[in-house]
Amino acid sequence: MDFSGIVRVYRGALVPGRIKLQPDFVAFKASGSDGVLRVEKNTVTSAQWSRASRGYMLKLLTATNVYKFCGFQESDRTKLTEYVLKCFGVHLEEVELCVRGMNWGEVEFQGPLLRFMADKRPSLEITLNDVSNVTTGKNEVMLQFHQNDSAPVSLMEMRLHVPSVADGEEDTLQAIKDKILAKADIMEATGDAIASFGEVHCLTPRGRYTIKAYPTFLEMHGKTFDYKIPYKTVLQLILLPHNDQRNMFFVLGLDPPIRQGQTMYPFIILSFLSDEEVDITLTLTEEDIASYDGKLTKEMSGPIYEVFSRLTRALVGKKIAVPGKFKSHSGLSAVSCSHKSNTGFLYPLDKGLIFVHKPTVYVKYEQVACVNFARVSGGGVSRSFDFEVDMKNGNGYTFSSIMKDDYGRLYDFVTAKSIKVKSKGVKQVSYDDGGGSDSESGHDVYLQRVKAEGQEHDSEDEDSDFVAHDSGSDNDALEYDESAEDSEEEKPLAAESSSHKKPHKSKPPTTGSKRSQTSSEGKGSRSKKKVKKDPNAPKKALSVYMIWLQEARPSLKKKYPGLSITELSKKAGEMWKGITDKSKWEAEARRAKARYQEQMKEYQRTGKVSGEASSSKSPVKSSKKPVKSTPSSDKKFKSDEFIESSGEDDDDETTAASSSKKRSRRSGNDDAELVALSEDGNHDESEAELSGSDEDDDD
Repeated sequence: MDFSGIVRVYRGALVPGRIKLQPDFVAFKASGSDGVLRVEKNTVTSAQWSRASRGYMLKLLTATNVYKFCGFQESDRTKLTEYVLKCFGVHLEEVELCVRGMNWGEVEFQGPLLRFMADKRPSLEITLNDVSNVTTGKNEVMLQFHQNDSAPVSLMEMRLHVPSVADGEEDTLQAIKDKILAKADIMEATGDAIASFGEVHCLTPRGRYTIKAYPTFLEMHGKTFDYKIPYKTVLQLILLPHNDQRNMFFVLGLDPPIRQGQTMYPFIILSFLSDEEVDITLTLTEEDIASYDGKLTKEMSGPIYEVFSRLTRALVGKKIAVPGKFKSHSGLSAVSCSHKSNTGFLYPLDKGLIFVHKPTVYVKYEQVACVNFARVSGGGVSRSFDFEVDMKNGNGYTFSSIMKDDYGRLYDFVTAKSIKVKSKGVKQVSYDDGGGSDSESGHDVYLQRVKAEGQEHDSEDEDSDFVAHDSGSDNDALEYDESAEDSEEEKPLAAESSSHKKPHKSKPPTTGSKRSQTSSEGKGSRSKKKVKKDPNAPKKALSVYMIWLQEARPSLKKKYPGLSITELSKKAGEMWKGITDKSKWEAEARRAKARYQEQMKEYQRTGKVSGEASSSKSPVKSSKKPVKSTPSSDKKFKSDEFIESSGEDDDDETTAASSSKKRSRRSGNDDAELVALSEDGNHDESEAELSGSDEDDDD
């Protein structure tokens, strides 16, 4: 009999093909493959028939394995029952699965199958031949499975909870483990180990392990966990000297990595003492030693890290990578740094960078898009910088807190490897004086970047202002708007603090915000060069862009919370360019312009604006602390807003001067609310000119 469209289930993969039932065996041929799977009739112990996701499944059980074939129809059951009984001498057993979703029950072993029985029916079956390792915890049995590269999704681990038993009863946990070990496909040590190393300090996974080397795998036995590492999964061998020159790191790169619960370890890092000596005798015959092409000898002695690395290199068949020509300012092969708040060492090798040890990171140069030297801090002994590595796949790594003395050497090493450096600054470093980057003859990459950012800041459009009505803080305006000035008492402090800031190109002051201090009538009060604006005059209408910007600014600040005012203005300009339909804001601008013209006509006729115009203006905040006025002879008190032109005594003059200062301070705060934004010259600048000349005048 021959059936097409049959699928074999093998370690999570569905292998399509054809199955042929012969009198002496069952043959399955996978599609696109020349290999044929044969199941001899004398090896089959039982056969089962059950429902599956692809029709019906036929399972043939042997003493050590289970063969599963899906894709049969219900009408094929009669033919298969007769064939199994005639050829194998067993009955085709129909198995009904439990689909109630119960997660508790009993464990039952049937040949190479582990069944999880719920309601006296199997709800889960595990092929023990797929199990690669089994360990036990306090009340758990942990199963690890072999990986199938052709399967899109592979089952890696499963845990079974086993309730505790009373004293005197059989240990169910250990009994389940022993039965699984008897049928599981686990790498077993046949014969004696080639060599053994006791109490080796392991950094990842952390602990001390007894390491035994076998012909096909490496066994690590610890107090809690055991690992078996096949040599075919080892991709890299790296030997690294510690910066303290007393220890040596030996790194094994694995694919697939070993697992400990939910944690995967793609690298195993062993630490050896440099001065520890060892003498071992290999349990290999002369013929076996000769098969390793002279890489091994019967007697091996020397430093333990050297003996272990030589033995591992011969068994794995990989070369050992060591640090190359790079040397730090201290003459070491690594630089001390931090990655993800963990300190460690960064080793520049010939083919990549490796950071040890937590987390271990290995970066190949061929996968690097560019690097960047960032945040070089000066002023102090512990100056440092960050080394940023951008990958071609979009990921990146940042190694921080590298001493600035290593800056020049690391920069030269990276450029020698033809790796693109994001910051273009050629650094001339004298290695004799420690490689300091603040010498007069050299250029600092970070300093060049700061200067470039300053030039970009100075070249921005300085003519436009934004009225920050919804700003939650006045600090932004005080920092970026030069028209916001302090009172007389605060000017000396501001002048002193500004001398410590980095000098930059000053913006041309607008006529409305320019101030000059002159003596008026011998009282020392401040006056302005131009006539002050009438506070009753109406505000000029906003442009189309400014109306849109007032509406979009809250969402922009929420979407980009880390951007500065200048960067936010650039982002707003880019968004405004991309808007095609601006009819909504154009209509609002036309209405605002018409309203302004009506208010101007009324102002020219009556000298003031009534109704909505007066209510739309931002009210001036009154002083929270009222100023006490000197009582006059008729026991009346004067408000701090009251200023007489003449006939007042010295106390009244003092009160008037104080009131004038408070009003000027309030006016300065109003000016501080105007934050400079630019749209790269794409919006109407008439509103910006108005903000600079008409609206920002102090009272």
